[in-house]
This record gives sequence, C-alpha cells and structure tokens, in this order.
Amino acid sequence: RLSLESRQAIIGPEQRSWLIKLNKESANIRHALKWAKKNDPVRALSMMISLGIFYSVTGNFLEGLDNISSILDAIEIKDKVLLGCAYMWIGFYLMHLGRFDDASKFLTISVGLLKESGNQAELANSINYLGIVKLYEGEVEEANELQEECLEIRTKLNDIRGVAASLN
Repeated sequence: RLSLESRQAIIGPEQRSWLIKLNKESANIRHALKWAKKNDPVRALSMMISLGIFYSVTGNFLEGLDNISSILDAIEIKDKVLLGCAYMWIGFYLMHLGRFDDASKFLTISVGLLKESGNQAELANSINYLGIVKLYEGEVEEANELQEECLEIRTKLNDIRGVAASLN
C-alpha cells in the first residue's frame, strides 16, 4: 500500500519526507514486492510503476529495470495504460544506463500504447523521455518535435509542474 500511496506524494512538496519513509521501509517494500510477484503480479507491476520516481531519485535503475522486466516476463498484460507505463519505466531506466537504442524501442512502444489508451498525462511523460533519448542519440530535430508535443499535452492538461519540466 505504501508504494501505491507514494506515487503522487513523492513528486509534491512532501518529497523529502516520502523519500525518507520509503528508504526506511525499503526492506518491507522489497518483501511485499516479492510476495506480489508470486501471488498478484499485476499488483506487483502497479507497485513498480508507483515506485518509478523513487527508483529514479535513488539511482536504483538496475533494480527497477530488473523488477519490472521480471514481472512482464511472467505475465501477459492487456491493460494498455499499465503496459505503457511499464514500458515507459523500462525505457527510462535503460536511458539512465546509457542503453539509448533499447530505451528508444521501449519508449516508442510506450508512446503508442498510451496514445491508444487516451491517458494524456502518462503519454506526456513517455514522450518527454523519448525526446530526451532522441537528443542523446543526436536526433535533435526529432527530439525538439517530441518535446513540443509533450509541452502541448501538458499545457492542455494545465500541468504546471510538467510544463515547467518541459521548458527546463
């Protein structure tokens, strides 16, 4: 439950206290995740998506990548938002590990799934990360187009924090 509650709180003004709380509870979170992988893999995947920012801020890219990948290897997911978000985090972790080709592939799939799902907020995140990967790959024009698309979506959603991040 803690991991699912953390998703929005960890990006807000209480980020510091949530990071401290999640760090203190990391052994329990790992135990709950291990249980969920065996007994409720969809919940395990939801937990990992919710913990994406936590893994990002703490630099645990390999652990995040390994957990999401092992869950996806074990089950078939039909929910496009859940699968799109899982691929987004895989792409995000791969990007931070310097595996830009692989990151681009997962993020491209994520963008497609999230467009089909209609989830604009997650779509904007995925497009943002794909734009960053394209920039790292030297595809500046495509990166700019993706960032403009991301900014447009975030503006329509009145996502002030997202707009600020897009302009950064």
